[in-house]
Amino acid sequence: MLSDVEKGNDLMLMRLTPVATLHTNYGQSSRPHNLKNGVAQGSVLAPTLCSVYTDDFPDTLSTKCIYADDVALTFSAPTFSQSEKNLTEDMATVQEYHPSGA
Repeated sequence: MLSDVEKGNDLMLMRLTPVATLHTNYGQSSRPHNLKNGVAQGSVLAPTLCSVYTDDFPDTLSTKCIYADDVALTFSAPTFSQSEKNLTEDMATVQEYHPSGA
């Protein structure tokens, strides 16, 4: 038999489980599906998880532009070869940080 605390924890976990429902252009909807990975779009957890994901991103000479799970490196220099050299070095740094490219 579950204690009140255990019941409360089960209810809390059920509330935290993201659920997705697919909608069509014709007003039809699928039955709700529990998401097994990630968070639902618009979830309050998304900004926190994004911060965790990018917090220890390596230092680079380039400017990092981060949007969702995409990262772009930008660098401005007087010559193309200097920009290319710095971006290549920074890409190697990022590759060491994320060897799988994920």
